This record gives sequence, structure tokens and C-alpha cells, in this order.
Amino acid sequence: MMKKIQLFFAPHDKEDLNPTNALPNLGLLILANCLKSAFRKSVKIEITDGAIIDYPTMVGKIDPEASFYGFNMRGYNAQNTLKLVSKAKKANPKGTVILGGIHATHLYREILSGGLEADIIVRSDGEEAIVEIVKGTAFPDIPNIAYRYKTGEIHTNELKQVDIRNFPPLDYSFVNPEDYFKIQSLESRRIRMLATFSMRGCINQIGMNKKCSFCCVKDKGLRLRKPEIAVEERKLLSKKWGVNLIRDVSGNIFSSPSWLEKYRKKILEGETNYVKYVVSCEAEMINKKNISLLKDIGTAVAYVGFTSNDAEVLKLANKKSTPEDNKKATRLLNESGLYSNSYLILGLEGETEESLQKNYDFASKISEYPKSKFYVKLLEIDPGSGCFEKLMAHPEIKRKYQGQYIFDQEKLFSDWAALFCRTDKKTILDYHEKIRKFAFRRKAEIEF
Repeated sequence: MMKKIQLFFAPHDKEDLNPTNALPNLGLLILANCLKSAFRKSVKIEITDGAIIDYPTMVGKIDPEASFYGFNMRGYNAQNTLKLVSKAKKANPKGTVILGGIHATHLYREILSGGLEADIIVRSDGEEAIVEIVKGTAFPDIPNIAYRYKTGEIHTNELKQVDIRNFPPLDYSFVNPEDYFKIQSLESRRIRMLATFSMRGCINQIGMNKKCSFCCVKDKGLRLRKPEIAVEERKLLSKKWGVNLIRDVSGNIFSSPSWLEKYRKKILEGETNYVKYVVSCEAEMINKKNISLLKDIGTAVAYVGFTSNDAEVLKLANKKSTPEDNKKATRLLNESGLYSNSYLILGLEGETEESLQKNYDFASKISEYPKSKFYVKLLEIDPGSGCFEKLMAHPEIKRKYQGQYIFDQEKLFSDWAALFCRTDKKTILDYHEKIRKFAFRRKAEIEF
């Protein structure tokens, strides 16, 4: 009998915050591809994505005949995810409910102790775990999972990182890309964008390096996909789906210079740089040589996390960049003709009224460039981040949130600002509103 596996990504808990640049959930797509490779036609896999449908519609998609229900849980959709988990278990008490994602990875013990009706929590990489779960492998023999014994005791298995070097090009047929293109058209009628990944991890997680204080990614070191596979996927996305923009959701594209050079050569050999690319990079890596590399691989847009324009705040956030790097990167990207998306985070450790004013002054300058797009946001204290760990290490705060796995970000931010910022929350919020006036849609649309 064919087994049915339903994979869900719940909408944002605040429905109005779902993005207009919607992309299919890459995590679920990767899991679906792994399941297809392992079981071929013996399973039916269905992805239901909150980026394109609302919560009530998603509830109606729960199939009581399915064998497995998988949920990708993040901080911003945690409440909707938990409600869906309960509804799936109620619809089919015998079905296996699997919870994964970055939020569940870090708070698995609190979630299982809280009596949630999930049978298994997958921590970190889920590609091998979900295949073994569907096979029926005994729980103790499955990597990266946490679960409850019948006695109620929580057991956690050894964490294992998946080798992504030979991960094949993604099959996007588990979703309908046209549904996402329609939403993207609200931003720009000409964009047809899908996502890919070239790496996992970050150079800031190698050796003695420290990851950014606000980063909640659980990874060790840097893992790279073979350049030739990444190039082949780029060709397929263009040929099959008519994609004209590909978003690489990996971290810093300059993390491995040797990998990037091999990728550049493969792109130029295959003449695939006509498919425009969207990458992420760090401000200190933007120079004329690297901009030339970006152009060679067909980059249209570079995401640059400026984070702050205050040297002390950047240092406390474990950023290697400086305010001078931010200024130089902005100028060089715009002079080169590349489009840039950048952001600032307010409320980081050590924030002062002076540092906020520096951010305001910098934002006003960014807004002068027609090919720049700018965002500003308040610090989110996500589980797994250095900020979250630092906040929870405070005895009073630890008691206040003991055992919780759903958090009100406004309350967390209030507690954080009182303890670790050198100005009050009201001043931070006032500057947030002032700087938001510079956040805008770029004046020049991307050229294809």
C-alpha cells in the first residue's frame, strides 16, 4: 500500500507579515527530494506551504489518511505550527507526527516536556532522519532525532551532519512555481524567482571563529555542494520553469574562494550567467576583484548584512566588518551597476543613542542610490542565538521563561533592551520609525 507523506510549513503567526517575494520552502523541498530518491513511486509526497495559502486553508489540507505529517517550525510560525500538529494528530491518532526546523532543533526538550503531540523531533539536518523514519527504522538507530520513551523520559540521538557534496539538482514539481511567481509579481511583474543552495554553514563557525550573536543556525563548519551540480541546477530551473532570477539562500558567497572560482569557471564554460543570481555576502568582502567575480557568475542582486554602522556594536555582535566597510561596499556595488539589498538591526548589545544616530545617518546615505533596497528591523532574540543564550543566562530571566517554547518577541526584546542596551527601548523604537522612512523599493527595477 502506498504511504502518503504530508509536509507543512505554517503561515506566519501574524498573517499580514507573509512576504511578497515568496519562495517555496527549500527545507521541505529538499526532504521531498530525498524521500522520492529513497522510495521512488512507493510513497506520495505533498507539500503545503504557508507562503502561498492561509492558515484555515492549510487546516483543510490535512489528510486523515496520510501516514506521516512533517512540520517545519520556526520562531515566527511556531504558534500556527503547534496548532496544526494538534489538528493532524486529532485527524489521525495513528499517524506519525514529525516536527523539525530551527525552532524545534533548539527547543526540542521543552517541546517534548510540554506534552506536545509530536512523536519525533528532528534536530538539525533531516534528510537521512526522515527517510529512516518512513522506512520504519527503530528510533534508537535514527540520527538527529529526539523522542519520548513510553515512560515519558526524553531521549536524544547523536547529531550527524549530512554530506551535501553530491546532492542532486532539486525537483521543484512537488510545488507549483507559478503560484509563487504570482505573488512575486506584486513586487515586480518581470520576476520569476526560485531558490537554490550552494553551501551550508558559515566560515564564522570554523575553528575559533564566533558566529554572529543574532544567528540561530545550528551547524559546524562549512559544507559545500559540488560546483558542477549547482550549475546544472541553475540550467534546469531556467529551462523547465522559465526562471530569470535564482536566489542562493546560502550564507556568504565568498566563504570558500576556491569553490567560488570553480563555480565561476563552470558558469562561464556553460554560458549560464544569463540566468541572474541573488547572493549573500559580507560588507568586508566587497572589493573590485570580488565584484568582478559576482558579475562573472551572473549576479544581479547582492544581499549585504550591514547590521550596524557603529564599530563597537559590530564588534559585540561578532561581525568582522566596520562602518568604513559598510560605506565602501555601498559605493562599490552601486558604481558597478549591481543591485543591492541591505539591512540594519536595531537593539543589538551595546546600542546607544549615538549608535542609533549613526545608523540613521548611514540609512539616509543608502537611500540616495537608485539600485539599493534597504531594510531596518528590531533585533529578534531567537532560540539558538548568542543573544538568546546570553539573555537566558540571567537568573531572573531564566526563571521567568523556564520551560517555555513559545515566546513573545516584544517581551523578549523589552527584557533584552533593559539588560544589554545602553539606551531605553522607547528611544530604539523611535529610531526604528525614523529609519524606516528610508526603507523603500529601489527606484530602478532589475534588468534582465
